[in-house]
Amino acid sequence: MNHEKQTPAYSDLYIEDARKTIAHSFDYAVKKLNYSLEEYAELFANFEYIDLIETGDPHYVAGMSGIELAKEICGKTERYGRIPYNPGLEYWTGWILSYYQWSRNIAYKTILSKFPIERFRMAYPTFHEENERRMFEYMDDVI
Repeated sequence: MNHEKQTPAYSDLYIEDARKTIAHSFDYAVKKLNYSLEEYAELFANFEYIDLIETGDPHYVAGMSGIELAKEICGKTERYGRIPYNPGLEYWTGWILSYYQWSRNIAYKTILSKFPIERFRMAYPTFHEENERRMFEYMDDVI
């Protein structure tokens, strides 16, 4: 199947905002809210409004910060403060996951059921500084 010709999940006007918001939400949930990457990915994929994120609803993909999104997904209202910008595995996972979902128009739950967080963890050393297309090819092969 040629994924390059698939219709993206929503307008490309929102993808950069969505990638940043989702990446920051993964980073914040792990580093500040003390969830494991696996726990947060599970909460994220099963979020009550995940369908709105998957279809590019501006409220979720451009109107919230990653901190706000993580807190909403985790049901937190307390103030936890900011985290220093030092992206690593967590941020990269959210960045790749959001871009892959958008470009392939596949539900997050489907992606994560076939390409679990452990695969992101194993791929990070090899792919985190590569062009996303290489990671997408790897994900396509597995999914």
